Amino acid sequence: MNFLLKKDTVVGDEKDPHVLLSLREREVLKRIVYGYSLTEIAEELSISVKTVETYKSRVMDKLNISKKSGLVAYALQ
Repeated sequence: MNFLLKKDTVVGDEKDPHVLLSLREREVLKRIVYGYSLTEIAEELSISVKTVETYKSRVMDKLNISKKSGLVAYALQ
């Protein structure tokens, strides 16, 4: 899960789809994988729950994942 912590990524590396994620999207993904609720993520990042839901949705779209369990499986690769 080290890729979740990287701040600088190079867009366009087809082998690593996580490079498509913004830093904030990676922060949200990391917390989802660690089991935080959307409310806990929102409080920790000082954003609204709706914004967290938006980031989660963007991550899932960018990684072509349809379920939360898929996010966890992706992060564990």
